Amino acid sequence: MNPFQVDSQQTVLVEGLTGPNGADRLFITTGFAQLMGGGPSGAPQAFSGLIEPTLTAGQFRRAIATAAPATLSVNQMTIPPIGATQRVYARWAVNAVEADWDDESGKIELRFETTTNADTALSAQVERLAFQVMVFAGP
Repeated sequence: MNPFQVDSQQTVLVEGLTGPNGADRLFITTGFAQLMGGGPSGAPQAFSGLIEPTLTAGQFRRAIATAAPATLSVNQMTIPPIGATQRVYARWAVNAVEADWDDESGKIELRFETTTNADTALSAQVERLAFQVMVFAGP
């Protein structure tokens, strides 16, 4: 699994709610993940990293995560011969995203998988991902 670096994140705490499994607090963390690593076009790439908040074992109840490409890059790798038709396409996708409590750090581990596809003359990559994670916590 490839790591990611958190570019920026902000966490907001909402108290006094009634959530799953006795949760009475909701942490909403939004931010950007700078992706490191990657691989060939068409191959799914898995990423993992830690984000706020930091909780104790008994506090974590549930996490809901979303993610979307925020910065994309496309580079032309080859030039077709004169007179040849040039196909140009690129596609990006976030295939899966999930968040869970990491017992070693006490933080939330955010994991996601991306896929990029591009014409053979192009190199396409997701460089940054925007994320939002809602964490329900108990007392």
